[in-house]
Amino acid sequence: MTDEGAAPPGDDPDDSDASRGSSERRSDGGEAYDVENVDPYGPGGGAGAVGAPDDQEMPLDQHIEEMIRRLGVVIIIAALVSGLRLKVATLAGFIMALPVMVYESYLFMKPGLYPQERRYYLASVPTSLILAFVGVGFAYLLVLPALFFYFTGYTEQAAEVAFSLTETFNLIVMMMGFFALIFQIPLLIMLAVMMGVTTRQWMADRRLYFYGGFATIAFVFSPDPTGMAPILVAVTMVVLFEGTLLVLLWTRETSPIPSAATLRARRPLA
Repeated sequence: MTDEGAAPPGDDPDDSDASRGSSERRSDGGEAYDVENVDPYGPGGGAGAVGAPDDQEMPLDQHIEEMIRRLGVVIIIAALVSGLRLKVATLAGFIMALPVMVYESYLFMKPGLYPQERRYYLASVPTSLILAFVGVGFAYLLVLPALFFYFTGYTEQAAEVAFSLTETFNLIVMMMGFFALIFQIPLLIMLAVMMGVTTRQWMADRRLYFYGGFATIAFVFSPDPTGMAPILVAVTMVVLFEGTLLVLLWTRETSPIPSAATLRARRPLA
């Protein structure tokens, strides 16, 4: 006996769906395909389209870990750029502060200066700024290319190992600031001679002491462990020193530099 409500064999809906779901053959004689493995979502949400070629499922914790890693790279790059901007701002502030420092020192000494000496000092304020920019340009166009040529040409691969991107940028900024400072040497010598603090002959007779001081400053403060930068800095300081003495010698007849007799008459000893 059979139940009246029982479906006849082969008419079970579940069996038919399962048989159709496992494999179907196209009416035109094509190969069978698995309906269950077809991606119902495709580009634009259409049914029957496959997903992205590199798409793969990952646990949530791996997604979070990858996101943190990606954000970490962004934060590191942003921090490096911020540091570079800070160094550039420091260099610009240092250069702009040089004439301000000269002017403030002038205001400090103004009560004890003669009118002619005041004119010298006021003229040195814009001169200080011009010399600072000349020093920066000299370092950027001549000194730094010579340094990097030496690093890459004579030390082979050692420069790539010794200097990272940050250290290289620090070297560039510090050398530009250093040369902005040492290019004040002609101004300081001219002021010292014009204001009667010293004479050209006195400095010329003691030039070896100045050379030793220049070499000491260069090798102590130059940011270069190879020794090339201190040599360039010391040579530049010596050339500036000798060039200023040469200018003072050449302009001795027409320069407003006071003579020793004039200085004694202008500042009699008490």
